[in-house]
Amino acid sequence: MKAEEKEMVSRMRILVSKVELQTIAGPSGESLVQIAKEVGIHYSVVSSPGFITAEATAAATTTTTNRTTLSPKDDVDRVLQLSGPLDCIAKGISMMADMLSTHSRHQSGPDKPPVVMIRLLIEQDLIPHLIGVNGRKVNQIRDDSGLMDISVGREALVKSTEYVLYLSGVTDAIQIGCYEVGQLVRGHESDVCMSTPYRPVAGYVAGEWKDAMMPKEGVLGDPTVTRYRNREGYQISIPSDLVGYVIGKRGMHVNGICQRSGARIIIRDEQFGVLGGMLNPSKTSATISVTGGAAGSKEICNLAMFMVLGTVKRGTERKEARQREQEQFEKDLRDYMCKAKCSDADLRKAGLFGFVNNEKRQILAKLKAEHLQKKRIANSITIVID
Repeated sequence: MKAEEKEMVSRMRILVSKVELQTIAGPSGESLVQIAKEVGIHYSVVSSPGFITAEATAAATTTTTNRTTLSPKDDVDRVLQLSGPLDCIAKGISMMADMLSTHSRHQSGPDKPPVVMIRLLIEQDLIPHLIGVNGRKVNQIRDDSGLMDISVGREALVKSTEYVLYLSGVTDAIQIGCYEVGQLVRGHESDVCMSTPYRPVAGYVAGEWKDAMMPKEGVLGDPTVTRYRNREGYQISIPSDLVGYVIGKRGMHVNGICQRSGARIIIRDEQFGVLGGMLNPSKTSATISVTGGAAGSKEICNLAMFMVLGTVKRGTERKEARQREQEQFEKDLRDYMCKAKCSDADLRKAGLFGFVNNEKRQILAKLKAEHLQKKRIANSITIVID
């Protein structure tokens, strides 16, 4: 290979679940080998450390073998490493996304292709370059590619310096988004000071929840989880105001859980049941039902329910945090009303009533500063007169 060609070789790492890898690779792994041959890339699948490496069929255009790593049963995720020309990698990822889309129930609109979630792994030193000032760069990638959403995980994966970059959209948008992210990464690789690539940990379910370690006994025995449908499925009841956290923006969160686990999830929000044409305000709970698809696998249900419970727990924490913020804001508002001797009408005119947000905080801070300045001026005038 010529020096110029070597410089054009890129590498991307994708986090996939065991179910997703089975969908992409096929029963004997031939589908993944075929994708590698067709687009001209190399791949390897990395799992938990300490397990045997099995050789797979080599790509037609290279002498480097593609390989996969065997893993224990409780190993949830894999890392799919791709190398080759960046446009070929992006094309390969879009072909994998197309295979995943056959199992997706989330569509971008009527008669439109399904939406897929791809989880890229990005070094922490590259995150500022990816986000840009005030999020301009990541928003530009989203708009240019046509992705429905692109977001970065809250913290680095366990025992690594890598973050998860979530890309959600149709397959064409996934291809463009991966290419643009790859270009950005390639342009700032020299900024990576220290790298500890993520290697899947048995029982660790990477995601946006605080406790990512799956209990050895699973979660299906949790007191909040009940059986239904002749004991083939599992369900929980949650407050209706937490349903939005499980569904996510445009349904992408619940679709991502289904895609990763292979489960089928049905959400029934009893609050919006209709009685005599009227909303039923007495119902304040929703039921989330999980089944293991055609296979009815208990392992599938366990993984899906773990992610649902983790999402509900995180939603509860965020809801409580917002309530505390609201209470503190209302307390600050009352203090200001007392000191400034202003009326409800004055605050309503300033737009300070209702739920707290950053804009209202800024308005209140500005009013407090103005009141303090007026008070200082009044005090200085009094001193001069005296």
